[in-house]
Amino acid sequence: PHHENEIAQSECAHGRQFSRHWFHTAHLMVEGEKMSKSLGNLHTLDDLQGKGFSPMAVRYTLIAGSYRQQLNFTFDGLHAAKSALTRIERFAAALLEKTGEDKTMFASYISSNAPEDFGRFSKAWDALRNNLNIAACLGAIFGVIGSNPSAQMNMEQARCMLTALGSLLYTLGLNLFTACDQDATVPDDILVLAKQRWEAKQARDWDKADQLRGALLAKGWNIEDSKDGFNLLRE
Repeated sequence: PHHENEIAQSECAHGRQFSRHWFHTAHLMVEGEKMSKSLGNLHTLDDLQGKGFSPMAVRYTLIAGSYRQQLNFTFDGLHAAKSALTRIERFAAALLEKTGEDKTMFASYISSNAPEDFGRFSKAWDALRNNLNIAACLGAIFGVIGSNPSAQMNMEQARCMLTALGSLLYTLGLNLFTACDQDATVPDDILVLAKQRWEAKQARDWDKADQLRGALLAKGWNIEDSKDGFNLLRE
């Protein structure tokens, strides 16, 4: 009855079919201990967001292991998830720049257009089809990213690869181009430093630009330049 009630309340809340497939994972541990209110290790999503973790980072942490095995939820794991998502975002941004596409429009396109051929990400797709082996899927994704194929790609090749990557992540509920955006709203003081650095670069004042980059890094923010401006990412 417990699981049937989960389905009933979820579908009543959303007014539509909530999910086509349901399965129960093994027990959840937190930092090696059973999760319970009495131990004070029960974390809500609001709590985790308050500590600087996006919903996407939490989702990544929860799905990265096998559903057949016990999951040990740790803050080290959350930090690793943030780093992984940032790495994916940077790779995707490099591909997107080659395509010349708008980020929002391309994300919308990916959500409704699955590729017929996953190309270099075929191994990742096959892993998902093999008993939902998400760990192997993510490993295959980072194997492709680590080979840095975008440097030699033309516009159409970049578009095909970005579509394949986006479709894989969409299948996992990891929406491309939102991973880093959700980490936090950029504070005003950080944005001021970033704009000052951009102005210094435009004035070819490289020493000042380097100093401002260092100031941003000291505050936990990395800045990446593009042809039209800059992107800020939490470290």
